[in-house]
Amino acid sequence: MALDRDFLKFDAAPSGYERGRVRVTINHKGQIYLNRTTHEELGKPEAVHLYYSPARQVIAVEPANPRVGAPFPLKKRDHGGRLINAQRMVRHHRIIIESPEVFAHPEIGNDGILLLDLHDTRRTGGWTAARGKQDGGSAGE
Repeated sequence: MALDRDFLKFDAAPSGYERGRVRVTINHKGQIYLNRTTHEELGKPEAVHLYYSPARQVIAVEPANPRVGAPFPLKKRDHGGRLINAQRMVRHHRIIIESPEVFAHPEIGNDGILLLDLHDTRRTGGWTAARGKQDGGSAGE
């Protein structure tokens, strides 16, 4: 059977498919959510330093000692995830996030630094039947 032209292929994974994998999201408030696996692979830090490359549009997340300098604390979330309130950095660098986005290929290098490419994201969020389209949720969904 051939599909009509108005069918759109759904390329996202089924719900729960990404459990056990590194998953990072960012929302319009500048909140970066790390799932439990990501937090563990970073060495379970209590805080992080954030860096940004405007030329590459990549955010770097480096584990930090919470007592040295001015790191961003990680807030505990459901299921072992952590939240970074990066709003000040996002605003400072004029990074525009219009809807919740999941980073398609977050990368933790041998140096233990997480790289998040803003060119390599896809929209995430909940469904609103009345509107017939995706509705933005919050980071960590």
